[in-house]
Amino acid sequence: MSILRRIVSTATLFVLALFATSTMLHAQLSSRGTITGTVSDSTGAVVPSADVTFTDQLTKVSIPTQTNGDGLYTSPSLTSSTYSVTIAKTGL
Repeated sequence: MSILRRIVSTATLFVLALFATSTMLHAQLSSRGTITGTVSDSTGAVVPSADVTFTDQLTKVSIPTQTNGDGLYTSPSLTSSTYSVTIAKTGL
């Protein structure tokens, strides 16, 4: 194998390794996340249109959302913190 070919091969592997690790590092350094779940009642039935509120325990900022028709909820992209999740449904 010629020296030039060996250098090109080594450089290619280096660049591929650099791209792979930069993607992994970005994912590890992310300061945002989501909370997901399903709301069900005491019989196990899902609860659509329930009010779900995520409250940041440090800032006390609340972010409201609702469950979908399958009782599922997903928070928006949340900053790293400790959150309380409150669920309410009226009129049943």
